[in-house]
Amino acid sequence: MKKILFYVIAIIITYIIYNKFSPDQNHSSSSPVEPREKSASEIFQENLKLESSWRLNGFGNVFMLSGTIENKNPTRAADVMVRCTTYGQTNSALNRVSHIFRVYIEPDQVYSFKDVNMGIVDKQSQRANCRILTF
Repeated sequence: MKKILFYVIAIIITYIIYNKFSPDQNHSSSSPVEPREKSASEIFQENLKLESSWRLNGFGNVFMLSGTIENKNPTRAADVMVRCTTYGQTNSALNRVSHIFRVYIEPDQVYSFKDVNMGIVDKQSQRANCRILTF
């Protein structure tokens, strides 16, 4: 009888602990999390639009980038960094390369570039994802 009572108490305690610390939102009385407001830097970065294409050059491992950067901000942009991540056939990330364009891009201006040497990457690179980073 003592063993059965011990197991029943253990099950009740486990049930109480599980329900108290469970992340189930149905039992939560807190209000939903409000989305945070974007920072000025994030808004500025979103208003810089990158259109690009890439190819491998040299011995098949030099990442060359061509494209345009459009500034849709009300102020000029300077020292824009483009970072590209390359991926292999299995979608594994292989390399990350970057380049800082040391130019001013005025509002509503488009800056064009062709065959910028971004650096050496793995020859197995099948695709790339490039984006603008500001700092």
